[in-house]
Amino acid sequence: MLTVHTKSILAKLLARENILVQHSQDATTAHFDLKNRILILPAWTQISAALYDLLIGHEVGHALDTPPDGWHDSLVERHKTKTNFKNFLNVIEDARIEKKMKRRYEGLRRAFRLGYEELNQYRDFFNIRKDQMNIYTLPLIDRINLHFKCGMKFHWKPIEERFIIKITNAETFEEVEAIAEELYDYSITEELPPPSQGKESSEKIKWKENEFNQSSEKSLEQVEPDNHIEESNQEEDGPRGDEGGVRQKTWEMKDMTKKIPTRIPQCKTDEAFRINTKTLTLGPTRQILYIDLPTPNLKQIITPAKIVNQLLSNFFKGQKSALYLALKTFRERNDRYISLLVKEFEMRKAAAKYKRTQLHTTGDLDITKIYRYQLDDNIFRKIMQVPEGKSHGLVFFLDKSGSMNNNINGAIEQTFVLTSFCRRVNIPFVVYGFTDKPDIWSVDFPYMKNKERENFLKLPHTLALNDNFALREIINSDMGAIEYHTAMMNQLLLAQQYAHGDTMVPIQEQLSGTPLNETLIAALEIVPQFKDKHKLDLVHTIILHDGDADPSNQYYTHGKYRKDFHICSTEQCIVIRHKPSHQTQEINPYNPLNLALMEMIRGVGIPIIGFYITEEELPTVLKKAYYSKKGEAYKDSQWEDLSNQWKKEHYIESFTPGYNRFFFIPGGTSTKWKTISDIPVGLNRSKLLLEFKTRIKKKETNRILVHKFIDLVAKKN
Repeated sequence: MLTVHTKSILAKLLARENILVQHSQDATTAHFDLKNRILILPAWTQISAALYDLLIGHEVGHALDTPPDGWHDSLVERHKTKTNFKNFLNVIEDARIEKKMKRRYEGLRRAFRLGYEELNQYRDFFNIRKDQMNIYTLPLIDRINLHFKCGMKFHWKPIEERFIIKITNAETFEEVEAIAEELYDYSITEELPPPSQGKESSEKIKWKENEFNQSSEKSLEQVEPDNHIEESNQEEDGPRGDEGGVRQKTWEMKDMTKKIPTRIPQCKTDEAFRINTKTLTLGPTRQILYIDLPTPNLKQIITPAKIVNQLLSNFFKGQKSALYLALKTFRERNDRYISLLVKEFEMRKAAAKYKRTQLHTTGDLDITKIYRYQLDDNIFRKIMQVPEGKSHGLVFFLDKSGSMNNNINGAIEQTFVLTSFCRRVNIPFVVYGFTDKPDIWSVDFPYMKNKERENFLKLPHTLALNDNFALREIINSDMGAIEYHTAMMNQLLLAQQYAHGDTMVPIQEQLSGTPLNETLIAALEIVPQFKDKHKLDLVHTIILHDGDADPSNQYYTHGKYRKDFHICSTEQCIVIRHKPSHQTQEINPYNPLNLALMEMIRGVGIPIIGFYITEEELPTVLKKAYYSKKGEAYKDSQWEDLSNQWKKEHYIESFTPGYNRFFFIPGGTSTKWKTISDIPVGLNRSKLLLEFKTRIKKKETNRILVHKFIDLVAKKN
């Protein structure tokens, strides 16, 4: 149900704050939790877009302008001796907040007019036709309600006109309360004409935009005092007011000394409106299931880099020569290239800095130019100002699933090319491998072996996730030189060992599933903390994986009991919520959980770059995740262009939803390096030149990770 998400966004925009919006089948009317800033809307059915906007605009008006003490019954308690006082408060406060909302958003005027027209003329929400009301003989409070909501025009007596002007000019809730008290006291002794007088038909009412007649534009000083009632034998007054005005009969006061009887004031139109609002939720509707994202327990999810590298050092003990050889090979292949990248980056950074440089004139005289004051105005000192560029950071998540077995060697080497570059240009970074290997908990934290692991808080209506999920910190920018190089040697040798199967790899490093959803939920906590720790302006999140996320289709009901949900259901609308950021996302086959989670990460200002490593046939991969610039999925007609790009550039950029940038890159042997030293011996001059050019080009395409990251950082500086 698209309306759930789009109307939630509308409510947030109108409220001018990131409120939490929740649609509920149990709610019969909309209301706002002022303390927790939650707007609860009923699951309205079969209503027009204008009426939907009216109802949301009305409730957002309360959210913005009604104080907590003024919401529904809280204030009525102070006036409990006044029966039906709540009706008076509702009518006047509604008029005030709707006036302010239309003042803020001119576009709501039409929605309010059409919405109230639908409620009144077509749905009879005020029970005018049902109760056969003569609107001209209704009590003042009812006529005020119809006047401000529906734009109906009435002939007001001077004392009534005073109330109209006061309500029109009311800006604060204190004024509303004072007017409600005064109007309530007036209504106790208000003299009403017999129902038979006035116009007999209410069906000929002209529905107009909510505007006041000429008398409502007067100030209080211009209104004549109503200190007496004139006797008249004339049955009708002459026409008065503008074209929308009505004729109203006066009645004869035969005995002016007779005491006017008191009555219990009430507003029938307000009571009918509140009751009929509940009918908007009747009818067929999909059940809306809200599932909250659980709070990650990062202390149990993340294995620190010190533990990861200590375990690897223990495993590779006695293989010192192999460790040094792995590091030496990496440096021979990449050090010179990384140095060139650093120079290129510094040049682009300097160019961007020069572009931002501005020349400003100070207020100090330049003594060397003062002699020219009669000929030239340029006699003041000048100063060059260079605005500071943005500070960047990198959080990298590496897929360590079983399907990465043939790609993990090249993926780890590309990762270290990127981190080596970041280290040289002082960009803070951290790299995690995400996995769900069951034995990690007991190996990484042996002292917690007999204790239950709780990666995420298990609360009612929270998403149920994989209990074996773990993030193993591979390397980070806070390491010293010795620790950093030790971590590199361990990981590079580990990458080589994957080619020989799990028997050559320690148990905690063995490949497993793809807990991408769990990784994204943890990233909602990890990335903001990383940003605050290093005081960065922008943190880029890179996800390198080779397939779809493992499914997460259960939620907790109570305790540890789980229940399935189905995103393809026609009877349920599944909405996930991240309460800290007040974000909601509907999940369905077109917006699966992992893409919805990425939108939430982007919603807190974190860009996401995706790299999809593939060994499959290119058409198969493109059908899974390729999107054009226009947001269209892969079409067979695009095959020729994409195939040529793949052969030429060895990558394809996709505009996949959820990502800021997304690239397909080749896996398998394509991620293994072919350097100049690998050129076969005995080639003639032309073939040697061709092979040399090919290898130079491959050095660039094989390092697509670092190239695209540099492009992104340089542009943002």
